[in-house]
Amino acid sequence: MACRVLRCGHCEVDNAVGICKRCGRAFVISVSRAKGSTREFDDHPLEECPSDDIDTCDFCDAKVRSESLVAQARRGLQQRTCVACHTEFLSGHGL
Repeated sequence: MACRVLRCGHCEVDNAVGICKRCGRAFVISVSRAKGSTREFDDHPLEECPSDDIDTCDFCDAKVRSESLVAQARRGLQQRTCVACHTEFLSGHGL
C-alpha cells in the first residue's frame, strides 16, 4: 500500500493517507480502520502509516461489504476528511 502522512491545514493534525488499490482514490486512515473496523465519527487519527496493508478505501470497503448506497456515499465522502476536525483536506494536497 502506498501510504504517507499529511497534515490537515485546518487543525494541524497529522493523518495517514493511503491509496486504494481497487479504485486509486486517496483515503484517510483512522485508528479503527487500521485495526480492521470501519471509521467512526469519534475515531482518532492515525499519525503514522500502519504496519499492515490496507488495500481498499472506505468507499470500496463499503461496496465489498454490500452496505447500503447511502452508507457507501457517506463513507466515500468521509474518507477524504481529517479524522480530528472532520474537514476535507486532501484536495489541498493535490489528491
